[in-house]
Amino acid sequence: MPITADDIARRLGLAQSTVSRVLAGSTYHRVAINTRRRIEVAAKEMGYSPNTLARSLRTRRTNTIGLHTSFGGLPDARRLPADFWVALRQSCDLHGLDLLIHTNRPDASPSALFGQIVGGRTDGAIVYLSPDSPLRPYLCGAQIPIVSIGPLTGIAAVPVPDELDGAGCDGAWGETVRNAVAILAQKIIRVYDFNLDIVG
Repeated sequence: MPITADDIARRLGLAQSTVSRVLAGSTYHRVAINTRRRIEVAAKEMGYSPNTLARSLRTRRTNTIGLHTSFGGLPDARRLPADFWVALRQSCDLHGLDLLIHTNRPDASPSALFGQIVGGRTDGAIVYLSPDSPLRPYLCGAQIPIVSIGPLTGIAAVPVPDELDGAGCDGAWGETVRNAVAILAQKIIRVYDFNLDIVG
């Protein structure tokens, strides 16, 4: 059975709310430095691991971004090289994000694909679509942050590198991916911090 904040609170004789605030990294509530340290040590000793689902419900964030690609109108040369994926993983790690890759079922309607992208499993998405993609009008009205690789009217975009065959994760694809993830991470912070201020 996983260790909870309540277990740590009982062991230390503290209020569960105090333990929860410290474990969540809250800076809004003052907790004595010695108490904070006791909680952190006990959490480590007891093998505490945060419940990401509970945290997601509380913060209204998943810390997950989506990636949706559709190669219908893109030339084969633009299929994503391994360097893209390496840079994407590194960039997600840097920003503390997980990645969900959205599938592109050929029989799915644009509205169904849009539903997958904005269906609550991610805080935002990176898309790599042809400029005339039928998803574009849907994405323009998305309630989550979207960043496009390549021009997509009405969507924040980073340019597609000229070196389509990749030049290492420090090359053109790496720079494109790092820029896309950084822009998306900033948009997510702005959107979710604003919403937490309204709710909290």
